[in-house]
Amino acid sequence: MRAAFLLGGGAPVIKRYMAGTTIAAAGIPVLGSVDAGTDSASIEPMSATAAVGLGSQVGLALSNTGTIADTGMTVESDLFIEVVVNPNLVIGCRANSGTTSGTALTATATTSAQADGTVANGTTTFDNGWLYGTTGGNAGLFRRTEDAAGACAINFVNAIGNGDEFVAVQGFPCGVELGAFESFDLTTDLTEAVADVLSITNDSFAILDIITDQNAATTKTEYLLLANMHLFGSSSLV
Repeated sequence: MRAAFLLGGGAPVIKRYMAGTTIAAAGIPVLGSVDAGTDSASIEPMSATAAVGLGSQVGLALSNTGTIADTGMTVESDLFIEVVVNPNLVIGCRANSGTTSGTALTATATTSAQADGTVANGTTTFDNGWLYGTTGGNAGLFRRTEDAAGACAINFVNAIGNGDEFVAVQGFPCGVELGAFESFDLTTDLTEAVADVLSITNDSFAILDIITDQNAATTKTEYLLLANMHLFGSSSLV
């Protein structure tokens, strides 16, 4: 993940915090110390799959710690990292396939044409998901999807041809489904979003936008996120 910008402008506030457990890399979202097993200091890394507690998100790590333990520490600096703590921080988070960071999404070709542009037949999509055309008459266009089989909430303006390719991820900008923020798990190293596996519990972020590169949508699609449960104040979307 990266610190993209602040919603509304201004300068980031960066604090130096002591971590209660090892934070292995920059770009990991961090929480206040909420786990009884790791609450030895101020912060800890977010879980890849578990929902965060109300008001527990602190910000985004800009560095990593050393290896942290309750006993045997010999280097003071190993305990500390810098964190951007603004509640209105917009985080850029790459949309990844699966739990191993750096894995490309899949562009899926339709298996039949759809003249009215309402269904991308043969694609695997998500209820309240994002479907982006990479080839054919709708290349560069996107729609919200309503199910797992390519149905679009609003039709594409051009016919969908047999073999047209699309990239699908879960979630949609400003999407709220059944009264909860849209959810996705994080990769094992906690730096990217698992975009192609449905999650309904880890509603830690609100989706401000989804951006992509038409020529590299499988590797350069990115969520722009705001913390949903920030310790120092709610985002404007909460």
